[in-house]
Amino acid sequence: MTRESHKLHLKTLLRSGSNIGCSAELEPGAKSHKKTMAAMADKHECYQLAVQDARIEVRNLVNIFAELSLTTCAMQRIVPTILLEDFCGTALLCREWVAKFPLRRAYGIDLDADVLEYSQKKLVDSNLVGSVRLIQGDVLCSKLGNCPPPHIIVAFNYGICYFHKFSILVEYFKRCKNILAPGGLFICDLFNAFAAEGSGNLGYRKGCGAFDYIFEQSNIDLVSNTCHCHISFKFKDGSWMKRAFSYHFRMWTLAEVRDAMLEAGFVKVDFFLSYDDGTAGSDEKTYTHVSQKITNVNRPWSAYITGTCNVDMIL
Repeated sequence: MTRESHKLHLKTLLRSGSNIGCSAELEPGAKSHKKTMAAMADKHECYQLAVQDARIEVRNLVNIFAELSLTTCAMQRIVPTILLEDFCGTALLCREWVAKFPLRRAYGIDLDADVLEYSQKKLVDSNLVGSVRLIQGDVLCSKLGNCPPPHIIVAFNYGICYFHKFSILVEYFKRCKNILAPGGLFICDLFNAFAAEGSGNLGYRKGCGAFDYIFEQSNIDLVSNTCHCHISFKFKDGSWMKRAFSYHFRMWTLAEVRDAMLEAGFVKVDFFLSYDDGTAGSDEKTYTHVSQKITNVNRPWSAYITGTCNVDMIL
């Protein structure tokens, strides 16, 4: 998303302000206003503008599905139309999936009632209520009811890092495998949190037009491989929305995720990597299907990890 498009969203961002659970305060030395930009902003709008580009994510899903279809017989006969987004949050990906494609359907699952209320309003505003269904519940056990089996299940925004035990990770992957449509694809994402260890670079800052996006990461506890991450927003008037989002993540390795997927019954696991050296420029990442060994563990990267099943359909 360009800087200009962020400016165009400023009115929406300020108009729909809702900052329950996060602080909005002025930076020391900044002028006081009756209503700061942070106080008027909506943290979910800020998150979507700073963190997500659903248009690119949908394109990546379609491209990865098509690429893997070259090695999976069943997927050659499928045009993916049904998406299940676990940990859906604002369901931005669900909305983008069905936008301009009347035959597509999307389902989103999340535990947070507040964010689902926000998401439902967005569906109404976008006239997409008939194409997207939101479910409040635990992704480990939520029932899809009469929802058809999804062709693609996604767990983005590092959703698998909420699981701190390997056994629970395997349980989650089993659930995904069991509800996928024949020839379907599971895909999750991960980032290299270990790249920042010992470098003193445990933060990330990005300009987003009306505000700056700040990501903080604590040092990783090497006994549990967990860390705390926080997202804050600093606005042009000097006000802050500090730690609008906080997470306690288990930082899984690619090998651990692969092993958990295989133990859960997926017969093929693939990695798609995008390296990020923190250089300025486009936010758009290019993901490359990785088949060789990955040896540069200190280099920042983001990854898509995919799981396919139906062993009799693998060429």
